[in-house]
Amino acid sequence: MVALAVRQTTRSHAHVVDLCGDQPAVLGITSRQGATTDIAEQLTLHELAEATIDEQLAAICRLAQTGEHVIVDAGSATHPIHDRLPAGAVRCWVLRPCYLALRKAATLTVRPDHVVMLDEIGRALTATDIETVTGAPVVATIDIHPQIARAIDAGLLTARPPHAAMTALAALAQRTQAA
Repeated sequence: MVALAVRQTTRSHAHVVDLCGDQPAVLGITSRQGATTDIAEQLTLHELAEATIDEQLAAICRLAQTGEHVIVDAGSATHPIHDRLPAGAVRCWVLRPCYLALRKAATLTVRPDHVVMLDEIGRALTATDIETVTGAPVVATIDIHPQIARAIDAGLLTARPPHAAMTALAALAQRTQAA
């Protein structure tokens, strides 16, 4: 959804580099490992989950040189790509205000530059708690909503992205444009 918001907000091309293999399912397309697929106008998916770390890094560096937005879905903060990203890369984590998630985040050596918070009804922890643990600002908050799940389940995330989520991510997209 970050890539969709970048494309929509900045009106520039966005590349999603999928290192964990879940983006085709999220985007409602058939997976073709190693493939580059145009998902929508100005949105390209690069499926590299089965590539070596060196191949992943080479693709990320090549795309970064285009001057276009490159969003890397590493799946987790423990993926080895984090230690090898090019200078100037911005790490953005997506976290729930969950005790277990924050406990895990506190133990990691890699730190985010920004955090997107997935807000759930009934959670006691807040954006301030996430910022305290990660040392990074929460730059967007997305309410967990059935509309998002329905769009993904129906394979319509790119065709009809949930308005509330896109609005929440607009600030993050604008921040990446300024970087």
